[in-house]
Amino acid sequence: GGGIVTCVLQERFRSVTGEYWFGAVFEGVGEEERVATLAVLSTPVGASVTIDGQRRGVTPMRIELPSVGYTVQVNLSGYGSATRTVRLSSGETVSVDIFLSRARAIEKGRSGDFYYRKGLVTFEIGDYGRAVQYLERAVELLENPEEAQALLDRTLVLTNRNPVVKTPVAEKSTPVAPTSAAMQKIPSPETPPASPAPVSPPPAVPTAPPVAVSPAPVSPPPAVPTAPPVAVSPAPVAPVVAIADIARGTPPAGWTGKNPDGLESWRKSARQFMEINNLKGAVYVRNILDWNPNDPEARAWMARIIGPAPTVVHKDEQNLVMQLPGGQEIKMTRIPDGTFDMGDTFGDGDADEKPVHPITVFDLWMSIHEVTNQQYAMFLNAWGNQFEESTYWLDINDEDCQIVCKEGSYIAKEGMENRPVVEVTWFGASAFARWMGGRLPTEAEWEYAARYAGRNLKFPTGGSLSSNDANLTGATGNDQWEPSSPVGSFSPNPLGLYDLAGNVWEWCHDWYAREYYSNSRGTNPEGPPLGDARILRGGSWYDTPKLARATYRNMNRPSESRINIGFRVALPYKP
Repeated sequence: GGGIVTCVLQERFRSVTGEYWFGAVFEGVGEEERVATLAVLSTPVGASVTIDGQRRGVTPMRIELPSVGYTVQVNLSGYGSATRTVRLSSGETVSVDIFLSRARAIEKGRSGDFYYRKGLVTFEIGDYGRAVQYLERAVELLENPEEAQALLDRTLVLTNRNPVVKTPVAEKSTPVAPTSAAMQKIPSPETPPASPAPVSPPPAVPTAPPVAVSPAPVSPPPAVPTAPPVAVSPAPVAPVVAIADIARGTPPAGWTGKNPDGLESWRKSARQFMEINNLKGAVYVRNILDWNPNDPEARAWMARIIGPAPTVVHKDEQNLVMQLPGGQEIKMTRIPDGTFDMGDTFGDGDADEKPVHPITVFDLWMSIHEVTNQQYAMFLNAWGNQFEESTYWLDINDEDCQIVCKEGSYIAKEGMENRPVVEVTWFGASAFARWMGGRLPTEAEWEYAARYAGRNLKFPTGGSLSSNDANLTGATGNDQWEPSSPVGSFSPNPLGLYDLAGNVWEWCHDWYAREYYSNSRGTNPEGPPLGDARILRGGSWYDTPKLARATYRNMNRPSESRINIGFRVALPYKP
């Protein structure tokens, strides 16, 4: 306690998708040696993690466990689930990195070219099951399906399925759904079946339809394509390399430095995404560096992707200060653990605030202020304004946004530097929290902190709330601002947290469900596993005191942003 500590921002590459997760490791004096550490990652993030049948959190997450074997299951609404088994050894860190495929039907009634382009994208991000669906439709609809057929054949090999060969027709006819027989690889009667032979990864631009051959061991890609295989018994092959490794960019044993098929395609895709600062380009950068770690262009991209990171500049038992690149500081305070009755204890709330139920919250750090425009601009200068789940982190084109981009740099509008950032989506808020090594507070953590560690308070300020205590609708009393006020303009609650009532609504981690309180867990609940909207808490400058009650539950779709929605950050507490 009281010793000098450091914070190391750890970054993990997503080997298939190019997304990242962040975790801050706080190294203190006299910290006990860990037994083993399990890191669970998923794409997309936010998936529920169950370890040996017990729900332990959401991705990305790190957890210390005894060094034995475990079964890890990852689930996310709208996606398929995945299960992995791991064995932990003392002192080691094991990562489980899972790509979750969307569980939905493909788009209908589109052109063959549309299906081919969608198949290409889903193949490149590693969603082979979806890629097969798109590519089969493309082969069916395109007049010249050779490229789609070649990519489909490769995808089917990756999924251990037989290729589908389109039967040539004399002229274009109305597409017909393939029969069950068409789903099998059947050689033409005039052509004797080919013997199994090694299959090399197809070139970036196929020159002819693939020969109908059965899947077989894959040898490393040759420097120069060989002649078509002859129908003879298979000859001895070079050491086997998993085609899945080739698809993901892992260099095969004995690689001589020759550029593999697809490398220039990776480079082209990387340039396209990096031009718009989109993290999806990271998958292509990672693939290039897997083949050649010294590639100068990819190394420059990597430095840009990682970007500068926050660091801990002060820490004691009660306070934590993190410094952002550029000098801004975010001050955090410890929220002590405890148990409280969550929900409408006064009996005048809405139905979704009931039933009142006991909840236990563990210690955590929470930022004393809402994140400001100036602080969020520093984040954007490190990472760019990314496009995630069909929306940008910050709606910078909205006239109400208080951050602008000038000459390639993001800055707060004049006079708005210390106002809470607005027009930020839930994804943008979560990304900032990950950058700091944390996350958004859960709904239970937020209410517990707003009620002064769970005391029976109606408002974060106590038993009453007026414009003398917070920035609410109108500009009267001590409230002279419309819309938002500079953070910290009113008195904090007893825990030292400012603006928990009014100013801007604050994004929380949880999905919203009206009946969730009937099923809420007793310790550190993280909300329902799925939903359409995320929780908002605290009221805003636009609202009356009734909506700023400590137990009031609001929500909004995570892809939407408003002039009166911001956020604060939570970090795991370590003494």
